[in-house]
Amino acid sequence: MVRGLEDGPTLLVTAGVHGAEYASIDAAYLLAQTDPGTLHGTLVVLPIVNPSAFWQRSIYVNPIDRRNLNRLFPGRARGTYAEQLASWLHEEFLSHADALIDLHGGDLVEALEPFSVYVRGHEPSRQLALAVGLPHLIASESRGMTYEVSRTHGIPALIAEAGGQGLRGAADVALLVGSSQWHASSWHALW
Repeated sequence: MVRGLEDGPTLLVTAGVHGAEYASIDAAYLLAQTDPGTLHGTLVVLPIVNPSAFWQRSIYVNPIDRRNLNRLFPGRARGTYAEQLASWLHEEFLSHADALIDLHGGDLVEALEPFSVYVRGHEPSRQLALAVGLPHLIASESRGMTYEVSRTHGIPALIAEAGGQGLRGAADVALLVGSSQWHASSWHALW
């Protein structure tokens, strides 16, 4: 957690929902080193939210129950392992933030163009996606992703994607870091 010198909202940045999306994880670790003097508010960074998938280099799913964590939010406290993890993340972190940027990238077998995806019809999330500035925006009706917190708590949330194929490309990491660093000077203006 990085507390800014000035009060303001809390931005939560997550990564490692899918354990082999390495550019997003590297970006999260870099963001955790943000200078507090540049912040208005608080930056909370969770760089690997699905450690079992990370350690086993599991593509798409949690290796314990073979469930895709990013299809299970807000989760179930008495569900499978991944459903419980989603519930814990949702209740302890996502629902307490003022905004969420969940960093992703193509998994080991994917290459993709950088994009942001957010809940269709949730204008605060669309504004967040525009501010993040990735080249493509997707308004989605898909359920169960981290951005489900937009529906459950009204919090601006999006998934930012860059990179893929198990690579930790500097350009992809920089793109994801840049998509979250706008927080330092301007994200508080959205509220």
